[in-house]
Amino acid sequence: MNKVFVSAVLYGVNKGINNLMSSKAGTVICRYISKEMFNFLMNRGVASPDMKNKDLEEMLVNKLKLAKKIEIIEDDKNVILKIYQPTLTDFLEEMMKNKVPLILCPFLATVTEVYRNRGVRIFLKDGNPTEYGIELVFSKTRH
Repeated sequence: MNKVFVSAVLYGVNKGINNLMSSKAGTVICRYISKEMFNFLMNRGVASPDMKNKDLEEMLVNKLKLAKKIEIIEDDKNVILKIYQPTLTDFLEEMMKNKVPLILCPFLATVTEVYRNRGVRIFLKDGNPTEYGIELVFSKTRH
């Protein structure tokens, strides 16, 4: 599938949700969408509910082909995704250029669900372009 087309769809969904709703409502919708996306991936045998970080990195890179390389770094307060050469660069660049809040993203959906299955809630705190791609910073809380 064409990467520009997929980027356009993701950009349109994020921009549309942002234009229609508050960011709080968008976050709630994203939670439901993320859950169903992850269920779809599990039903297809791509994901599992008890994935470790290495499994998650492998799925995002080798199975879903979303980046050349991904590193997950975490401490007590944050989870950081270092995304090297993301496949959907057009989508991410357009989001940042137009300052559209990232509501729905394949990285957000999969990572938040893996952590939710571990009993940890994570929320996107920041997204920054880097020389290697993008860095997504999530804050985490127990629930």
